[in-house]
Amino acid sequence: MSTFGPQWTAPPAPDSPVRPLRLPWVAAGAGLAIAGHAVFALFTIVLVLLGPAPVEADSDPFARVWTPVVLVSLAAQLALFLGCVITGVRLLSGGNRGIGLGLLVGWVLGAAGSAALGLWVHAAVTAG
Repeated sequence: MSTFGPQWTAPPAPDSPVRPLRLPWVAAGAGLAIAGHAVFALFTIVLVLLGPAPVEADSDPFARVWTPVVLVSLAAQLALFLGCVITGVRLLSGGNRGIGLGLLVGWVLGAAGSAALGLWVHAAVTAG
């Protein structure tokens, strides 16, 4: 049995304005996340092109920069993931649903595109 009387009630929740979900804001958030992926993809391509020369003449050209490029790319993807997810969830919970949803969707699309680009580059470099 509770010792509190009816005067002890929880205060009403504050009214926070929730903006309607607008497609241009979703597209803007997705564009920001995809632009981040594009910047990191260009940075990775520059790393591959400017990587050190192979030690041996017959060494695999893809292996010469494989480890540094993978580590830098994974670190960049992790930073972009954390930035998009933390910001997107905070915007979603704060009432700005358009950009928040766009950041989350854009990160997923950009990650898929980055993975496809990486596999394509790997296949092109190792095939020829």
